[in-house]
Amino acid sequence: MNEPLGSDVAEGFVRLRGTIAYDGKNFSGWGMQPDRRTVQGELEEVFAQLMRTDRLVVTCAGRTDAGVHSVGQVFHIDVPADRYPGRQDMMYKLNAILSEDVSVTDIDIAPDGFDARFSALSRSYRYLINDGVRNPVTRRHVYNYGWKLDVDLMAAGAQHLLGLHDFAAFCKQKEFATTIREVQEMSVYRDEERVIHFDITADAFCYSMVRAIVGALVDIGAGRRDPSWIAEYLAGRSKVPAVFVAPALGLTFMKVTYPSDDQLAARILETKHSRDGSR
Repeated sequence: MNEPLGSDVAEGFVRLRGTIAYDGKNFSGWGMQPDRRTVQGELEEVFAQLMRTDRLVVTCAGRTDAGVHSVGQVFHIDVPADRYPGRQDMMYKLNAILSEDVSVTDIDIAPDGFDARFSALSRSYRYLINDGVRNPVTRRHVYNYGWKLDVDLMAAGAQHLLGLHDFAAFCKQKEFATTIREVQEMSVYRDEERVIHFDITADAFCYSMVRAIVGALVDIGAGRRDPSWIAEYLAGRSKVPAVFVAPALGLTFMKVTYPSDDQLAARILETKHSRDGSR
């Protein structure tokens, strides 16, 4: 297993909480993979170099797929206490070595009981689509769709996904893993540049869940399906290959929210209980 569970920190170590941004185009996702460039792999290599030690495991709030970007991914790592140089020096050294498409935007000693993954209350993603004239400047982070989309229809469809549901129809399922998630907020709108935003916040996400949701909404926006269809598809709890899955390039991990410091330990217990399928 790549990421150890729990909030206990070994004697002689200190836990750091960091925020990281990256352009996902040239990464094979977050998680470690043999012979592939990953965000976790690159970050762990740099930490091991700076701390002059063997591998130190980095745990993130939510693993991103290949090609997905981030502006607010949160991670934690336990490092030897006597080798931690302080916040400013640590940030400077990390970013001096990291590649130009990844940057640590903040890092400091984590509060007691903090776990980047299990302490989180919610994660937020944004997906961007351009359905007008192709814009070469934004092509790496905005999906250029070839037909006009009806934002009102997509926004209406999105409302059917709010709340606690089994999102098996929108997930690549893993054995013994629950696909029950709570979508807390979702909005679809155009910005001043006419780019379509899909903003979604949930307690957690399954593999490819956001892109599958966006793909289904695009089918609605293109007039191929009625907004109410998505509720029927959700209730069916079965992924259909014919339903469009949006490509990774338009997706960005935006932020993570956490409870107050005195509620961190309780949140970890609650999250582990829900993830074992007992919710």
